[in-house]
Formats: sequence, C-alpha cells, structure tokens
Amino acid sequence: METTFNDLIDNTDHDSEFYKIVLFLFYLDAVNKADHTWDEFAEELIYKNRFSSKNDILEELHKKATDATHMIAKGTVLYRARIFDKNIIDSFVKNYVFDPDKATGIDKDSIPRLNLKPKDVLPLVLATNPEAGFETIKKAYSIWKRKKFKGYNNLESGAPPKEYASAGRANPKYIPYLYLCEDEITPVYEVRPTIGQQVSVAKFKTTRDLRLYDLTLELNDKIDTPSCSVPSLYDSVGKHFSIPNTGDDFQYLPTQFLSEEIKNMGFDGLRFRSSLHNGGINIVLFSADYCKALSSNIVQVNNIKLEIDQPDVYHIESLSSEILNQSDEY
Repeated sequence: METTFNDLIDNTDHDSEFYKIVLFLFYLDAVNKADHTWDEFAEELIYKNRFSSKNDILEELHKKATDATHMIAKGTVLYRARIFDKNIIDSFVKNYVFDPDKATGIDKDSIPRLNLKPKDVLPLVLATNPEAGFETIKKAYSIWKRKKFKGYNNLESGAPPKEYASAGRANPKYIPYLYLCEDEITPVYEVRPTIGQQVSVAKFKTTRDLRLYDLTLELNDKIDTPSCSVPSLYDSVGKHFSIPNTGDDFQYLPTQFLSEEIKNMGFDGLRFRSSLHNGGINIVLFSADYCKALSSNIVQVNNIKLEIDQPDVYHIESLSSEILNQSDEY
C-alpha cells in the first residue's frame, strides 16, 4: 500500500527535527499563498476592475470581522502630526512680545518702519534696555506657554478640507479621513521628517465610543495535517496595510477598496501597525467628527535612528531546532 504524505506526518515523531522542518515549510507556504492572493487582488483592482472584486480577501475580511473588532471608549486620547513650516520665533516675537493686548504697549505695526523683521527686533529690545526687555520677554513667554495650540490650531491639526484631501492609504482623493496614532512618537515618524525639522503634534480626544476593524492581530488558520497553526489571509492584509507607499497613488487602491468595505460593514475606522516606528499603532477614522482637537505642541527632530540586519535567506544554512521552534507560535 502506498504511503501518503499524511501517513508520513502522522507516523513521524513530533519532537524530531524532520517534523519541525515540515512545520516551518508549511508556515512559509502559507505566507507565500496569502501574499500571492493579495498580489492577484491588487492586480485586479489596478488593471481590471477598479470598483468591484470577488477575491477571497473580501470573504476573509467578513469572516474575521467579529474577532477583529476593537472598541475605543469615548474620551480616549490619540495623536496626529504635521510638519510645522511656520517660523515660531517670528510668530512669538510679533504676536506676543509686541502685541499690546498680550504683553507690552509697543505697537507691532511700527516695526516695519524700522525695516526690521520681527526676529531682528528681539535682540534690539534686549540691547536697548536689557532689564526691561527681559521682563517683557518673560511676560510674553508666560502668556505663550499657556496657549493650548502652540503648533497648528485645531482646524489645521485635523483632517484637510475635502477639496484638498489627497489620496491616502485608506481614503480616496477628495474623501478626507482622520489619520491618528495611539502614542505621541509614532505620528512624528509617519510624517517622515528630516533631521532639524519641526513637527506639530496635536492631541485629540474621541467624542464617542468607536468600533474599529483591527488589522494588528494574529488570527491564524489551523490545519489538521500536520496539526499546526499558520498565518492566514487576514495576516497578509494587515501586513500590506503597513507597507510604505513609494509615492504612486495607484498603490493605495487595494487598501482604499478594503477600507471602503470595512466602512460599509459598519465600522467607524480601522487600526494597523506602523511600518516606520516599531510597535507603533496607526488609526484611521472615517469621520473627523469622531474626535476633537485639544492642543498641539511643537517638537524638533534631532536624530533618526536606523537599524539594519540581514534578511532570513542569509540564515538558511544555520537552520536549527532553536530557529524552527519559532514555527510553533503560528
């Protein structure tokens, strides 16, 4: 009688190296199949059917909806960042040091008659009368420090107006969604600043309980032969939501399509991992009304740390039980 693969697996010692290698190969095969399904889905939307699809990914999205539901309570604090392209020193000097309603009786409108820019007047004040100038600046700084929005104001910190909304990972062009993060650092990474740039980081608070589709989980599929869990098509969807875009809007079409499907399923938004900040979580809300801006601060980027390593293929020759045991997690 011919021995089948299932017979071979059933009769193999589950603690043996061979069995662990089989599990590892099944794991790789599951990842490759899921990624291939995603590639077919993306190919269809970009080059064949822009507004419809019967790909297995749609069925998977609905099948995993209950397990992928993530609730956010009303009052939860979230964060959003924008590159700050204003001159904060000019603004501080002109609007606080020389604003008669806030700090001193000096008329700021008289400054241009001196052919000086606001930033040039600050050292002049100190040089003319150091003691009085310093007191004026201290008073102005005290007023400025109490300001809630030191970066962009509440409107500038939120989603752009629909006529200015460019295509994003989740939203089509002209349909603004609100992109947020669960911590203060991740949104700074997400705007991809250069060293020395300033970034306005705004704090938001949710105005209602929110139901999100969570793409950060590991919802593995179970197989009987060999008996193990392997990455599912859901896992591949979450991974591709986090892949950075190289700048072409058409690359967003698959994730935009799925975001619309998630919205039509009754979710208020979605949740996915940041590919730019390890451990960071991004949140997309389908309506800006679900959040209210509370404040904003300005941060300056002084360092961007990059760590590199060799991809897995470099380590194939050193496969061992220790490496293969990782497959038991799936």
